Amino acid sequence: MNQLIRVQDNPLKRKVVDAKLLIFQEDINQPQFKRAKYDDCALEATIPDNELLLFDDSVSKLRSQLINKKRGRKACFRSPSPIANFISPLAILSTPPSPCATDLLENLITPNQQPTPIEEGQDLALVIPSSSVHIESTKSTHDWEFIPSHLLCYILAYLTQPQIVSSAMRVCTHWYEVAKSSQQLWRKMDFVGFKVTCTEDMINILDRLTIKWTSHPFSSSTGNQSMSLAHDDEKQECGNSKPYRIKHDGELMIPKSCNIITADHLKKLSSIVPNITSITFPIIEHSDSIPIKSISDSSLKQLSTFSQLRQLNLSTHNRITNVGIDYFFKKIKSLSNVSLDHCNKLTKQSLINILDRSHHLRSISMLNNTCLVDNQCLHFFCKRKTTLSSIRMELDLNNIDITNWTHFVENCKNIETLFIRVHDVKNNVHDLSELISITFKHLKKLKHFSLSCATQHIRIQSARMIHSELLTLHLTHCESLINPTIDCPKLNQIFFDHIKSWDACQMSHLTISNLNQIRIRSTNIKNLHLSEWLKNACTNLHDFELFDCMLSNVELQFCNLPKLEKACLFMCNNLQELIVDGCDSLHTLSVDVCMELRSMNVKSDSLQIAQFFLLPQMQHSKLINLELKCKNLQTLNLHRAVLLERAIIHCDHLDSLNLAGCKRLSHLDLRCDNLDKLALGSQILQYDEEWIDKVTEMCPLVTMLSLSDADELNDFGLMKLTSGFVQLRALVLNHCNKLVHPTIRGDFVKGLQITDCEHLKNVDLKLPHLYKLFIRNCKNISCDFLSRAGVTCPNIGCMEIFDCDALNVIDLCFQKLTNLLVGACKFLTQLKINCGQLNKITINHCPVLDRIDTNHSQLLCEITLHQCASIIDKSISLIHAPLLSNLIISKCDGVTIPDVRHFSNLKMLKFISCHSLEQVHIHSILQLLSFSNCKKLLLDGSFLSNSVVDVVEVVNCSNLRQLNIDCELKRLVVGGCSNLQYLNVKKHCDLVQVNQCNSSLQAINVDTLELQVNQCEELRSIQASNSLRNVQIISCMRISDLCITSLLNKCDRLTRMFVERCNLTCPVIKHDELTSLVVKHCPNLHKIKVEGNTRLQEYVVTDCCKFRLNQ
Repeated sequence: MNQLIRVQDNPLKRKVVDAKLLIFQEDINQPQFKRAKYDDCALEATIPDNELLLFDDSVSKLRSQLINKKRGRKACFRSPSPIANFISPLAILSTPPSPCATDLLENLITPNQQPTPIEEGQDLALVIPSSSVHIESTKSTHDWEFIPSHLLCYILAYLTQPQIVSSAMRVCTHWYEVAKSSQQLWRKMDFVGFKVTCTEDMINILDRLTIKWTSHPFSSSTGNQSMSLAHDDEKQECGNSKPYRIKHDGELMIPKSCNIITADHLKKLSSIVPNITSITFPIIEHSDSIPIKSISDSSLKQLSTFSQLRQLNLSTHNRITNVGIDYFFKKIKSLSNVSLDHCNKLTKQSLINILDRSHHLRSISMLNNTCLVDNQCLHFFCKRKTTLSSIRMELDLNNIDITNWTHFVENCKNIETLFIRVHDVKNNVHDLSELISITFKHLKKLKHFSLSCATQHIRIQSARMIHSELLTLHLTHCESLINPTIDCPKLNQIFFDHIKSWDACQMSHLTISNLNQIRIRSTNIKNLHLSEWLKNACTNLHDFELFDCMLSNVELQFCNLPKLEKACLFMCNNLQELIVDGCDSLHTLSVDVCMELRSMNVKSDSLQIAQFFLLPQMQHSKLINLELKCKNLQTLNLHRAVLLERAIIHCDHLDSLNLAGCKRLSHLDLRCDNLDKLALGSQILQYDEEWIDKVTEMCPLVTMLSLSDADELNDFGLMKLTSGFVQLRALVLNHCNKLVHPTIRGDFVKGLQITDCEHLKNVDLKLPHLYKLFIRNCKNISCDFLSRAGVTCPNIGCMEIFDCDALNVIDLCFQKLTNLLVGACKFLTQLKINCGQLNKITINHCPVLDRIDTNHSQLLCEITLHQCASIIDKSISLIHAPLLSNLIISKCDGVTIPDVRHFSNLKMLKFISCHSLEQVHIHSILQLLSFSNCKKLLLDGSFLSNSVVDVVEVVNCSNLRQLNIDCELKRLVVGGCSNLQYLNVKKHCDLVQVNQCNSSLQAINVDTLELQVNQCEELRSIQASNSLRNVQIISCMRISDLCITSLLNKCDRLTRMFVERCNLTCPVIKHDELTSLVVKHCPNLHKIKVEGNTRLQEYVVTDCCKFRLNQ
């Protein structure tokens, strides 16, 4: 028995934005109880009438549930068939549908019901015709087979085209059929998401998508069979079935990666998609990393074989000529939309041919200074008067008269979009007022009008722009616009750009009630009180932009504009005062590079984004007074408002406020209940008791406080501030010169940074939870401060002491300290550390430090010493750190022959630019030993004799003449040792790398698996053990045929050899195990003799100008 099911009218009040399920309910006319049985699933479910059937694919398998809302009873079954990694088609209903999905939605509406648009937040209520969905309750059913094609097509429309190919087509036969055959899914092919690197890739993709087989590569007899489809093997999967071509009549957008499109390519396309109706070629831009080549006339002739073509976009393809256009439009006469912008080889003759032969032309765009419209062209425009609705053209003012223009606009009454760019090669003065007035008078259906002036001396004076249907008005690059009459009740967008003088005295009396967007750029506005006009005439304004403009008034007000959402003021250099009030919908306000702006008063509870003076400028903004009362504003950065003196900020939801750059701020009124981060930088703000009590009361939730250049902040004021902000977590003090001996309190403070407080001598810290302490450039800070901090701040784990000259002995006792940095303490002689948890010490630029006492730091594992001139061998010997694993000594010239054998756990040892270092004594096990730029390093043959080291690096050690390695290594790196003459690796090493030993190295003797030698010009001899498998020799001009032959004879296991830029002439290759031989850039090589039973699999000789193959 079949059960009819339909979508419930009110499915559990689920919102569209959260939709995860399609909810079906049984027809109430069915019998009261039914019994359902499903294949491969040992579950029988009794289904009452009023139960709901839910489909949910959130776990990559179809799971169906039957839920009784009233009785709370439940019966469910699971699908046995996997959906191979497929994204839930029912879960993606939370995303906006594609245009073709909207068309499919209409098919889901019952004939008697009008389609209702679905909006965010609206209940999901779709009705599916009951005749379209059936479920067999008495015989087996495959899980996805019952979904009707139109519903499945609607679901798939939410996926991208690559997802359809890679996932949906692999589910089952039914999905393959629908996905391949539904024209709605392939109406627009833009190849986004596909791997297209050239035109051939695009053609191959189209070929696969439009081929279909008479028998599909699926077997529907087994319900639990795993189904997959690989397009490359589609023919093999289908056996002997015959392919046929699916008709595709959509839009083709060729991607930029198809940078070369030839006539042969278009010929292949015409055989694959002959019925395509729209083609858009990629735009040619000079900034493209891969330059796009324009198509030619021969390609255009091949394009004429697309007989169903209706739309064509060839903009910027500058190899097309009049000949190709003439041939194309003789063949194709049904085009409705043509775009040929910036095709520089086309003239007005091409435009005439197009207008004369395209009887169905609706839209044409030819913005090209070589194709200027004159009186003759206007005559041909009139031929298409019944069809033309959109024109974009270049107008030749010297060859246009008002009579012909009037005849043109009187005949072409169906024009809705008109874009005119005017030219005058003679550079005469022209007044376009009459032309514009006639255009507005006769084009009754005009909705979009744009006028751009490509030459100077174009004026518009007293033009009558009166129109009942106009929606957008764009005027750009005019010398003057004087007293235009703009009376367009439906006008919603005005865009004026580069108008040198706009005299708008009549605009004040005009009301444009539907205007919602105004953009004025690079325009000098005269005789217009912009504030009054916006208030009285633009009550529905949504978006306002003023860019690089000079105003007739120095004051600008946005008052009583209830629908204004976004306002942007940029480079308005004569604007001095800005007032915003009564804008209940204002969301974003941007003000920048308005250098004369002195006062801002903004009152808007809806404002959420305020961007004021964020761009860096050569001079400072002159903003002095600021008043902000914005309830929903969350972040405010006024760092660049350097001259700000008075600020009133009442923002209930403000989270972050940055006033660190406001050096002259003298009055600050803050009422921000949720303020979390506060940065102040005023030099004259009075931190008196009254102000501190008020600010801590009005901003009780501050957790991060930064005070810089606070010249009026004293010890008492700092104590009041830290005590008043009870939620304080982090405190930064910078250039607070009145601080001498302050007390800092805070039960929750975890971070404290004190910088450049030159008179600070001591600090009483009452911070039980302090974890990070940074003291920088405090010249007079005393040693007692650190001693007491160990008692009052027991939880400090990270500490930095930098540039504190008054410290000579540092005695630290912090039981939880793990990381310590001490730097630029010029008079520090001794460092005593009693920190049981200390893990890492870094000491920089301490010239007189000679002793480091770490006797009580048993967990210390890393020490870095940098530019500590007084550190000597004895200083290192006195360091007690049994778990030390990493030791880095850099630019410590007092170190000569250090002994590190007492560091039994040492793994990494580095010496960098230690110019007095000669030798080093190490223990038996080490992972990395590195010497870099140690000019006096000698390294005798015994320094590694009883050691086990993984990696040894010797780089730029100019005094080293011989290097003998007498221990097993994993890697040896030798580079830049200008006086090294001999390298001897006595024991096995996995990899030996020798680089840039140009003038000295003559012989190498190694026992290694792999040898790499680069830029050793004097190298003559290479001796290696029989274990060598891979050798690479580059830029060694002394390496001869004899050296290569000798190396091959001694190394029986050698398999790979690479030689480049060496002095080979005629080497003999006789080796049974060699599999790869590559020789490059050997200018004297003329022959290679390969003898014996060679196993060469790779034999490459390149860029050897004298080389000749053996005959």
